[in-house]
Amino acid sequence: MPATIFAASDNILSKDFSYSYPPTDMTVGEGVTIQFKKLSSGVSFNDLKAVSSDTSVVTLALNGTTGLLTLKAVGEGTAKITFGANGYADDVSYIDVISDDAYDDEEVLPAEILDLQDYADMLQPIEVYETNALTAYQKNMVVTASNRKTVYSTLTNVVIPNYKKVVNMVSKVKAPNAELQSIHALMVKGSQLQLEGFTLMQQAIYKKQSLTAANKKLEAGRTYINQYTTKLNAYVNKYNQ
Repeated sequence: MPATIFAASDNILSKDFSYSYPPTDMTVGEGVTIQFKKLSSGVSFNDLKAVSSDTSVVTLALNGTTGLLTLKAVGEGTAKITFGANGYADDVSYIDVISDDAYDDEEVLPAEILDLQDYADMLQPIEVYETNALTAYQKNMVVTASNRKTVYSTLTNVVIPNYKKVVNMVSKVKAPNAELQSIHALMVKGSQLQLEGFTLMQQAIYKKQSLTAANKKLEAGRTYINQYTTKLNAYVNKYNQ
């Protein structure tokens, strides 16, 4: 049995994801955000795990849609922070938290980062449907004569129903500021194109037609979503000083 909370592996997390380490010292009430970035096309933020060994010292929340990790120092002490994912070796760091009576909790983060945290909370309920849809799709990305019925069933019963919920919920999100609203519009467009692609694929499989149109629509959707991720990363880097 591995001694760590995630599966033991020789794979290094930083091979497929880039990220910064949390500070080694924090003050009670202080908050920090870390933005994960995908370095490989075959990985998902939903694969990531982040755990604090002592949530009375440091709490954290990882958004599987945006790859944004928020850490909050809530009490004095030391916490071990473990980043990982299935199939990757753990990446561990430690945070020492001290108190500061003069610390003003409301002035820790700029308004733009607080807006980003609120935005991430808005996206949180969407994750389960996105994960259900994309996990099922990724298992059936290659369509052959022998698996056409299985792929059609998966698209009809899992991928499309779950992704319809994603599109519906994403379209209703009102990002907290104009800059995030502009970025979020890319996600709205990308998810709509993805759903259109899944639907075209379903229809093409049923009619035994070419998947070219479906694949082009899916690629167009991925382009918008990649633009969304790039601009969101830039937003984090701009304000997370």
